[in-house]
Amino acid sequence: MMKQEHSWQSLDFYQNRELIKEIIVSIDQNHTPANNQWEFLYPVLDIFFLNKPIIFYILYRNEKAVLALPVTQTNQHKFFYRWSEVGFPYHSHINLISMTNKPSHAEMTSLLRNISTDGFKWDRFSIRHIFSPHEVDDIDDDLKFYKTDYVAWFNTASNLSINDIVSKKHLRNIKRQEKKLLSEAGEIDFNCNKESLELSLSEFSELEHKGWKGKSGVAIYSSSELSDMYKIIAKNFGHNSMKVFQIRTKDTLLASALGFGLGNTLYIHKVSFSSHYSSFSPGNILLSKILEYSIESKNLDIVNLVTFPKWAARWHPNKSPKNEIIIYNSTMKGLCLNLCIRLWRGNKPLLKRVIKAFKAIIS
Repeated sequence: MMKQEHSWQSLDFYQNRELIKEIIVSIDQNHTPANNQWEFLYPVLDIFFLNKPIIFYILYRNEKAVLALPVTQTNQHKFFYRWSEVGFPYHSHINLISMTNKPSHAEMTSLLRNISTDGFKWDRFSIRHIFSPHEVDDIDDDLKFYKTDYVAWFNTASNLSINDIVSKKHLRNIKRQEKKLLSEAGEIDFNCNKESLELSLSEFSELEHKGWKGKSGVAIYSSSELSDMYKIIAKNFGHNSMKVFQIRTKDTLLASALGFGLGNTLYIHKVSFSSHYSSFSPGNILLSKILEYSIESKNLDIVNLVTFPKWAARWHPNKSPKNEIIIYNSTMKGLCLNLCIRLWRGNKPLLKRVIKAFKAIIS
C-alpha cells in the first residue's frame, strides 16, 4: 500500500473565518455530531473564547483536507495544581465530537510540533468526548487514547418498529403512564419545531430553567451568553437540522427535547420536562414518540443520546464508547501532572477518603 503524505495547515480563526468554514464544509461532515460543525463551533468560540488564541489545524492527506481541528488554550486546575492545556475547545455544551479521520501517531507528533511553533505554551494536550462507533482498547500507547464513558443510541431504521427497539414491558409502562397523563392533563400533541424553531427553542429554554438545571445554573437561560449562543446556533442550522420536540396540551408544555438531525442520525442533546407532571414520566413518553418519529422518517436511522444518562439504562439502548486523547508535554509541570494523574488513578479510592477527611478537618 502506498504511504499517504500528510501535512498540517495552521489558520488563525479570526483572520480566516470564511476560509475555515469552506474547508469544514468541504470535508464530509454530514454524519458528524453538531459539535463538529461550524454552525455550533463558531458561536461557542465567539462568545466563550473571545480574544483568546484560536487556531484551526487542517490535516491534509495526499493534498486533500480530511480533518479540521480547532485548538485553544485554557488554564486548568485540580486540587492545588495548575497547568496550561491546549486542545479542542473545552466547554460544558461540547459533549460529543467525531474523529472519523483520527490522526496517526506520526500526524499527531507533527501537530504537537506545530502547536508549539505557533506560540502555544502548554503542559497537556487534550481532545475529549470523542465518539467511537466501535470498541477500542482502554489505552492506545501511541496516541494516549483513553475510554472514559459510553454513548447510548438506538437503531431506528425504517424496517423496524418500536417493539423491535424497546422492551414490551417498558413500552407497556410508558403507555400506562400516557393514559394517566391524558386523563389528568387532557389531549396531548407531539410536534417538532411547532410554529417556528425560535419559539420552540424559547419554550424549551423556559421549561429547562424551571427544573434542576436552572437551579444548578447549567440551563440555557442560566446566562445571557448561553442564551445568545443557542439563538445563533438555531439561526445557523435552521429548522431543517435543529429540532425541538414537544409533547404538550393546548396550554401547557409537558416535556421537550433539543437535538440535531444530521445525516442519518438524530442527536438528542437536551431533554427537559414539567416537574408538575413528573409522576407521569413525560420525558419517557416524549422519547418514545421521538423514536417513532425517527422510524417513520426516510432519512433517520439512528437516535443518539450524546451521553449515557442513568435513566437511559431502563431503555436498554445500544452503547458505544466515548474516548479522549491526552498527551503530556515534557515541561516540568507536564511531567509532574502526568505523575500526579497516574497516582490518582491508581489510588483513587484511598485518595478520595484522605481528601474527604482533610476537608472535614479544615471545615
